[in-house]
Amino acid sequence: MNENNEKILHFKKVQLSLETGRTHDSMDLTLTPLRFDFIYGLGIEGLTPFEYELAERAVGETFVLSVSKGHIPELFGHLAFLLPALPEESEPFYMRIGLLRMSPVDQREIIRSMAETTGCGDHCCGEH
Repeated sequence: MNENNEKILHFKKVQLSLETGRTHDSMDLTLTPLRFDFIYGLGIEGLTPFEYELAERAVGETFVLSVSKGHIPELFGHLAFLLPALPEESEPFYMRIGLLRMSPVDQREIIRSMAETTGCGDHCCGEH
């Protein structure tokens, strides 16, 4: 863990590393760890089950989840787009998640992220 054991907080940008594998100990489905950022707690339906997994964890921690491909939408909700494509024979698979960093978010980033989760992308169509 990092020196200050900084816990994951709502409306903070969280950077994760993600690896996937066929077994708990072998991350053989991703060539290198993927990195992605998202704003924690921004989903319109509240926290996703995946975000609940992060809730009491601190920056610097790493953990492994066993995941069934059929449960990805339920587990990740609006964050499912962050996941890599997986081969059909990888059922179930394992994810090693590392909590790399947490940083403040400005209002523009929050609005942009909310628009992306509704399908508007970089502009708002005004249809919702």
